[in-house]
Amino acid sequence: MTSILNTTVPTGVESGGIAVVGIDTDYDGDLRFGASGYTGAGTAPDMGADEFEGMPSYTCTTPNPGNTVASNNLACYGETINLSLENSTPGTGVSYQWKESTDGSLYTDIDGATNSTYSFVFTESKYYQCEVTCINGPETVPSTPVFIDFANNILSTTPDTLCGAGQATLSATATTGADIVWYDVPTGGTLLYTGSPFTTPLISDTTSYYVSAETSSPVSTTVGTGTSTTNYLPFNGYYNYSYGAMLYTADEINIRGYITKIQFHVGNTPSSYETNDQIIYMGEVPYTEFADNNLIDTSTLTKVKGPFSYTWDGGGWKEFELDVPFDYSGNNSLLIVWVNNDGSYASGYPTFSYTTKTNTGLYKYQDGSYPSIPGTGTLTSNRPNIIVDGQSVCSSPRVEVVAIVNPSTPITITDNKTICNNAVDSIEVLTGASAYETFTWSPATNLYTDAACTTPYVSGSSIQKVYFKNNTAGTYEFVCLAENTSTDCATTDTVEITVLPATVSIIAIPEEICLSGSSTLSISPSDGYGDATFQWSSSSDGVSFTDITDANGLSYTTPDINASTYYKWTATVSGNSCLTDTVFIKVNNPQILSTNDSSRCGPGTVELSATASLQRLYN
Repeated sequence: MTSILNTTVPTGVESGGIAVVGIDTDYDGDLRFGASGYTGAGTAPDMGADEFEGMPSYTCTTPNPGNTVASNNLACYGETINLSLENSTPGTGVSYQWKESTDGSLYTDIDGATNSTYSFVFTESKYYQCEVTCINGPETVPSTPVFIDFANNILSTTPDTLCGAGQATLSATATTGADIVWYDVPTGGTLLYTGSPFTTPLISDTTSYYVSAETSSPVSTTVGTGTSTTNYLPFNGYYNYSYGAMLYTADEINIRGYITKIQFHVGNTPSSYETNDQIIYMGEVPYTEFADNNLIDTSTLTKVKGPFSYTWDGGGWKEFELDVPFDYSGNNSLLIVWVNNDGSYASGYPTFSYTTKTNTGLYKYQDGSYPSIPGTGTLTSNRPNIIVDGQSVCSSPRVEVVAIVNPSTPITITDNKTICNNAVDSIEVLTGASAYETFTWSPATNLYTDAACTTPYVSGSSIQKVYFKNNTAGTYEFVCLAENTSTDCATTDTVEITVLPATVSIIAIPEEICLSGSSTLSISPSDGYGDATFQWSSSSDGVSFTDITDANGLSYTTPDINASTYYKWTATVSGNSCLTDTVFIKVNNPQILSTNDSSRCGPGTVELSATASLQRLYN
């Protein structure tokens, strides 16, 4: 049964009963007033089967939250926004429920947002307000909403439509002063172009691109003010090799965008102390301190500087400009790993000013070699002070812009083929040519317009048939782009040409056999033959060869042979013999040709002799 009583409003039911000896609990097991262990606020048992355990007493009055206050009303995508209330509500019995709305009219509860403040990562323009309730009454009063919008916005976009393959032209407009930046994916990914319009790469299928409005400004953050020094981090100059990892939280760094420089503060005064083969890595991690002493694998991080050399002279801040600016989201901790792979040491090494923060440093040093990973080091709270310089990027959410590719009349060009080294072969449009006006080939390298291969094909020129010639083994891909300017239709087709090696050799193991046995034959190089066919053959005289049945691979094991034999391997393409090599397997058969007997009368020596064949095999 569900109670319809308002348990926050006093009624005659509350503490309106009388104690009955022996009745210590209600129908669902709650203790009655007067029972041992009762902790309620009642002054007598409640009337009825259910014990409310006393009416709570609250001291709050009608809330007056006032305005919703935001840490930033015009914010950047991914920025942390902190919301609070203009006025506090004193007393007990106060509850909070933060709400959000896309239109400023219909608000929905935000799950878990039940404190007097609320923080979130900003990804969408919305209105926010908080309903403050005093349970006395009860009375609920909403705060005046605040609208959080993006400082930069994409105002409009223009897609493009292609007929078949081609390069689409996409455009966008943005908030005044913002750059228009194009990406390949909704978040992260690769920056493709800055500006508008944006010409896509050659595409043959409908493809989505993403554009954002961005501004950037230089920013510098100093973390740590301590004056004590350490020689363990960021590197240890007293040992040949060292590993140093340091964690700085997102709140400490307070940067979003590209980190371009870092600085560490030297607390002593080294003089001409040289370090070589130094590397700096960066990464983002979700934790704010190291959970254990396991060294972090630098292959999972981004190498931002090095290998480099540096000479330490004097104290103060020492600046290191990154070779590769690090794109820092500002949402996670910044992990920096300094690798000292110098291999030598000397006295007079630098020491670094640090500020204490629990388990934010991890190091290992040794003389014999660089510390191996996986491996363990030593945790420390003595983290070096640092200055982080960069460009803070304030962006809008990315907006999808679609390059639509409608079907066009397909073309087919010559099938993939394998050719002999330095041979001439043609590739051409076989079908679909009547729907198009121009035919261009890419890349143009090794293509010609004549069968003699004396006139190179010029990139961008139109021709339906080209010739290919190349003396370098490998597989080469060519794309034919067919276009019709009157219909704006285009399409592509692709062909791969495999060029065989210029020479091959047969490797025989063994090349000589005693009396009888077999040899394993293999071809070098062992790949790069495309769809060529192979044939092994044998001969007793090296002149007349007979094909060996089912011997059609890159290796062959001979049967047991007792006579010297020639073996030949041939590679054939389109009926043309491109490659061949021959090997002679020698069978040695040493024999006694004649003997001379001898005798004597009585004890003594006897001389025996024999004549052997010229073949000798020593083992």
